[in-house]
This record gives sequence, structure tokens and C-alpha cells, in this order.
Amino acid sequence: MTLRVVDPDQPAALLPQNLEAEAALLGALMIDNRLIDPVLDLCSPDDMSDALHGRILSMIIKLQATGKAATPVTLAPLFKADPAMMELGGPGYLATLTMNGAAVLAARDFARQIRDLAVLRKIITVGQDIVASAMDLSRDIDPQKELAQAEAALFQLNETVAGGPAQVLESDWADTIQMVLDRQQRIDAGLMESGMMCSTICDLNTITAGLLPGWLTILAGRPAMGKTAVATSAAIGFAKAGHGVGFISLEMDSLALGQRIAADMTHMMGNPVAYPAIREGRLTKLDIDHIMLARDAMAKLPLRMVDVSRMTLSKVAKAIKRMKAKMAAQGKKLDIVFIDYLTLIDPDSPSKNRSVDVGTISRGLKAMAKQEQISIIALAQLNRGVEAREDKRPNLSDLRDSGEIEQDADNVIFLYRDEYYLKLSQPDPEKVEAHIKWQAQMEAAQGRIEFIAAKVRAGEARTCKGFFFGQNQAVRGSDFYGRHG
Repeated sequence: MTLRVVDPDQPAALLPQNLEAEAALLGALMIDNRLIDPVLDLCSPDDMSDALHGRILSMIIKLQATGKAATPVTLAPLFKADPAMMELGGPGYLATLTMNGAAVLAARDFARQIRDLAVLRKIITVGQDIVASAMDLSRDIDPQKELAQAEAALFQLNETVAGGPAQVLESDWADTIQMVLDRQQRIDAGLMESGMMCSTICDLNTITAGLLPGWLTILAGRPAMGKTAVATSAAIGFAKAGHGVGFISLEMDSLALGQRIAADMTHMMGNPVAYPAIREGRLTKLDIDHIMLARDAMAKLPLRMVDVSRMTLSKVAKAIKRMKAKMAAQGKKLDIVFIDYLTLIDPDSPSKNRSVDVGTISRGLKAMAKQEQISIIALAQLNRGVEAREDKRPNLSDLRDSGEIEQDADNVIFLYRDEYYLKLSQPDPEKVEAHIKWQAQMEAAQGRIEFIAAKVRAGEARTCKGFFFGQNQAVRGSDFYGRHG
């Protein structure tokens, strides 16, 4: 390991570094591409002390993001004209990196050390700048100003290493005002909508006036109210409108999620195949043809899905960063992330109070939305308190026991299906008058879902009604029959 006393006048090669660890890590990643995502949680191409090593890691990441294997063979054509690679004998250098198969076992250790050494180099660079500024006697001597600048430089470095660049409130405010003015000019010129719009559920657009980056929206309801169906239908709708969408499912695996989306897509394309039939494998040849068409249409949408059983808040952040990077590698931008659902996320440092933990999670999601400049839509399950009331429509007080979700969220939309509760309260058919009244209520509620907007950042509280197609786990807006005859 190269670790020498640093002289400000010496070349960067003498800064803390471990070229052998960098080479071993690159070799391990090319041997086993499954290590790429875990390693990216620990270090990045910028952490490499050798510029060529940084470029190799960048190309490994790019190949993986596009679904291609990252090996010496697939990488070789990308480095034929690289001057630094030529100095090492050409792309054959890539193959030499994979000669130590044992490096696979220590890949994470290499990544941690590479990151730590990169931090040391940054500290040294900042320190050298501070020393150089203090040594400059060609200008007015102002120790207090020098101290302030040194403190600011160290603070910014600390914030960057901790997970994000330090921001100055004044510049943030100026940037925010400029962003608003630019957005308004584009809206006035007809170049863009006021926010991100959903093509499947118009009522979400009516309620929110379009989602904006930095927003946290909560979709909440009791079990069987259609939370996941709304989320998948809306995800498809936003993707169809051209927005990059990520979907993180903590409740169901990718197979079950894919089956739901397949049923939804067949419904959207006018050839509905029932979700139970897909789930149980009871399909005709025509059903299979329709599912294959839906699959092809789905493949063209900017929609990425991740399924995990349990996930901490920090892992959610990393999953979002990965989706963002993979979309960027394909020339797309991640705009919206759905999380199904919020209360299944674990805090990184759990407390003994679940309400406190949920508040930590909701604040964390809001911070992620702002930092990554995306809109996050998180599902939340309400407690049983709703069931004790005669009118089981949720309200904001039902969130009061769930940490500080209400305060953290920009929008809170409750989902309610009267049909579900009416089925549970069917009167005795012999009570004719009561049964006739119940039947009328059932007819009015059948296949309907309510979007109860209890808190709206850019609008007012209201209730909209859409359509719930249970057989296809599909949800559509109130304009559905107007658009589809």
C-alpha cells in the first residue's frame, strides 16, 4: 500500500492510495458482476486514485446498467483508444486484472479502503488549500476571514462525505426562485404541464395539479381498499406519460407484482385477462397472446421495479440512487418512485417506539425526495380505528398515531371503497325494505373507488371518484368511460 508523508509540492501520485486494491477490486467486479451493486454502496469511480481505474469502473457500471455483462472482452473495445490503457500495453491489461480470483472474497474490504483513502486525499487537498491561502501575504492579512473560509471548506467536505454537498440557504433560495420562474415561463409557452401527470388516473392530476420534484405523497387506506392496485396503475400511467418511474415493493415479490401489472396492462389494451387466472395459471392461448402483447408494451415504458422483503431507510436511498443511475445510463430521468409500503421500512437505528420510528422514516423519505429531486409516493396502511366508526372513510386523525406522516407529507390521499364494507353488511333478504336499500347502495358503489384528498400542497381538500376493476387489479380515473366509450 502506498502511503507516504505528503509534500504539497510533490505530485498527486504520493497522496494516500492503494493501486493494488483498486486493480483487485476491478478484477473482482469483472469476475462476478453481482458484486457491482454492493460495491457501489461503498465507493464510486471518483474514489479511484488512478484516473484509468476510475474510467474502467464507470464503464463497468454503464454496461451493467444496460443489462450487459462487464468482462475484459466486453470492455476491451471501449478502451482501444484510451492513451493511459495504451501505456499499459492496451486492453489486454483488463484481462490481467482478473487473474487473482481470490479478490472476489475481499471486494467489499477493498471498496471500503478505497473510499477511506479517497476521503484522506480530499482532507489533504482542503488542508493544502487552507495552508496556501494562509501563506499568501500578497494581500491584506485578515485572520478572521481565513478562519471562516477554512471552517466553511471543512464543513463542506464533511457534508459531502456524509452523503451530500453542503448547501447555502441564500443560493438555494435564489435557485428555487429561478426554477419557479423558468417553470412558469415554460408553462406559459405551452412547453410543459404544471407538474407530472398520470395518464391512467386523471383524478390524481385533479387533486395535485401534477406532482413536483421534492414532494412526498402518501396513499393510505385500510386493507382491501386497493392501495397496491392504485400504485401500479398510477405507475403505469406516469410512465406512459413519459415520466421515469421506479417501484419499490416491500410487500410482494416481483412475480406477484408482475402478474398484477400484466392483468392491468391487458385491461388497458382492451384485452383484459383476469388477475386470478394469471396468478393460478388458468390461461387460454388467446390469454397468453394478450399477455405477451402487454409484456411488449410494458418493456417500452420507463418503469423499473425492485422487490425486497425488508429494507432500511438507508437501503431505500441506495436503491433509488441505483435506479436513477441505471435510468441515466439509458438516457432517461427518474422522476417518480413508488414505495409499497412505508410502514414496512425499518429505521437504521430503531427506537422502542414504533410511532417515533415511522416519523423518522417519513422524514427520511421527504429528505430523499428533495435531495434526489424526485417525487415519492409511499403507501401506508391505516390502523383498525377506522373500523370502529359508522362512516369508515379515513381522515387525517387516522394518521396521528403513525409518527409525523401528516406533517412530513406534501399530499395525503386516502383510498376508500364503499363496496367492500357494503358486502360485509348485507341484510337478511327477508327484510325486504332494508335489502332493497342495500341493493341500491351496492349498485352505486360497485366498481368505484374514492380518492379522498385530506391534505394537498398545491390545491384544496376534495374527494374524487374513480373506477376499480378488481378482476384486473386495475384502477382508472373518473373520465374512463368518457375516453373509452
